[in-house]
Formats: sequence, structure tokens, C-alpha cells
Amino acid sequence: MSTNLSRFFRQRRLTLGLRHGQVAERTGHRKCKTANLLCLFEERGDINAALFRKLQAALDITDAEVEEYLERDRREHLDAWLQWVNQPIEPHLVMRAMAGIPVYRSMPGGLKSLDEMEEFASEFAKTYHKLVWLCPGTRRFTVRFDEEGKKIEVVEATPDTITTPWMQFASSRRKFIFRFNGSVKSLTQPERHGPKG
Repeated sequence: MSTNLSRFFRQRRLTLGLRHGQVAERTGHRKCKTANLLCLFEERGDINAALFRKLQAALDITDAEVEEYLERDRREHLDAWLQWVNQPIEPHLVMRAMAGIPVYRSMPGGLKSLDEMEEFASEFAKTYHKLVWLCPGTRRFTVRFDEEGKKIEVVEATPDTITTPWMQFASSRRKFIFRFNGSVKSLTQPERHGPKG
């Protein structure tokens, strides 16, 4: 998904009448590879910070212009995140089945209070002797239990963190988690895009 910043850069490139390869030459990098990275930046909004600075200089874009568009992107991301985090969800657990493999499990029906859900999560962690995260029907926080069922942490959600473990293939931007039945559940938290590193 493009961003305000990446659309601004694309528009500047087009206004200057430059193709991606020509901009890549101006950055001093290998033409083909860098042109592909510039294409991806315009389409998705993500770019390495070092290349971003060279791109900014190549297109004669000021720091003030960059900050203006970054601020627009920050506001939009925060608005999307606030809408997302305030949506109720099905109470569930996430268990660390093994290193790098988290598994999603729905809570049994009938558990209504946080105390009841925490008791169930604690017993579940003890039974399976695994780390467990309780997501009690809200995205605002999770409760973490150790392998002995001891409550060890409450993690508050923020716009730039996911409060439970997740997986992602190197070639994909999609974050997901396995369910107990073997199916896959996608994670939908809004992500911030822009220069990284």
C-alpha cells in the first residue's frame, strides 16, 4: 500500500520526467536493482533509510517536505490503529508451541470475566508446559503466562507493536498464526510504512 510520502516522491519523479532507472543512476547505486527498490517504495511505502536519503537528494526534496508527508502518514496510521484496537475480538489464547511457532486457540464458551479467563489460561499453560498469551476479548492488552502457569506480564498495545507472537515468511509481508486445527489466521493490525533502518 502506498503512503502519502511515497506518492509525493512518485509525483516529484513524474514532474521531473524521470524513469526509475534514471533516478537510480542519480543515487549512485546499481541501476536495475535500485530501480526495482524505488518501484516497491512507490507501491508499498517501505524503503531502506540510507537509500531514502539518496533518493531524497536525487529528487531535490527538502527535509520539511519529508516531515510534512511523514506526519500525514503518522496521523493516518494512528487513526487506523485506534479504530482497529477498539474493535472487540473473540477471546483466545496464543501458545508458543515451539520456537517460532505460535498457535491460536479459541477460549471455551462460558468464560466471561477476566479472572475466569486468566484461570483457564494459567491451567492451559501448566498442562501444556508452554508460554501462553491471553487475549481477553480486547486488543488493548494481553496477559502472558509462563510454562508453570504463573502470570508474568500484562502487555499494553501500542500502534507499533503486536502483543502476541506471530509468524511471517521472508518473501511476504503478511503476518499470521496457526490455529489448533491447522488452519491459518491472518493478523490484521495496521502497519506503519516508510523509511526504515
